Amino acid sequence: MKNLATKYLFWKGWGNDLIRMILGIVLLGAGFIKLIYTQELVGIFEVIGLTPLFLSAFIGLLLPVIEIVTGILLLFKWEYRSAVGVTVILLFIFWVTSVYGLTVGLENDSACFGSAVESHFGWWMTARNTLLLLGGLILFKSATD
Repeated sequence: MKNLATKYLFWKGWGNDLIRMILGIVLLGAGFIKLIYTQELVGIFEVIGLTPLFLSAFIGLLLPVIEIVTGILLLFKWEYRSAVGVTVILLFIFWVTSVYGLTVGLENDSACFGSAVESHFGWWMTARNTLLLLGGLILFKSATD
């Protein structure tokens, strides 16, 4: 018997494409904004303190490129399984970071979208990242079926 969610809900059809497009646009946009505001991103790595200082600048340059490439791959459905896998890994890292920031009481802007959009650590950021991660997991499930 098929899973009820797979059988009766929308994500096997147009909903799956909608989730893919939303995640692709979010990753592409966030990546471009992070390239413009790299200093804010590196600064938040230093505030969080989860990466050594010498790695912060490297990650601050690499992360936006990964987001942009993954966003493009999702939007055009190129190397789809790989793109979905990288998307889930990125979104999981973002989710863990938001939960960490919420738990330790960080009140900074997270630099998710540079200085272009305010995105402070807190319940809203954690809820947003949870929804994005769930979307990524839906794509992952359908990509591996």
